[in-house]
Amino acid sequence: MKGLDKRTAAYELLHVLLEFAFDAVTVSDYVDPLSRGMSPDENLTIREVVFKILKRLAQTAGAQLY
Repeated sequence: MKGLDKRTAAYELLHVLLEFAFDAVTVSDYVDPLSRGMSPDENLTIREVVFKILKRLAQTAGAQLY
């Protein structure tokens, strides 16, 4: 897939922001990228990173997800 390294880096950055600068972003900032990342057409590597982000997002901001 074209651009896999760049997309992987972008999702890893979202994960880093969630860990270290969560107050700089909102939960809604994550919705679109994460929904695209969970697409069945997406690479497995990307979907694994998205799953890690979703898991951490649920732990960090679970109440905001509803």
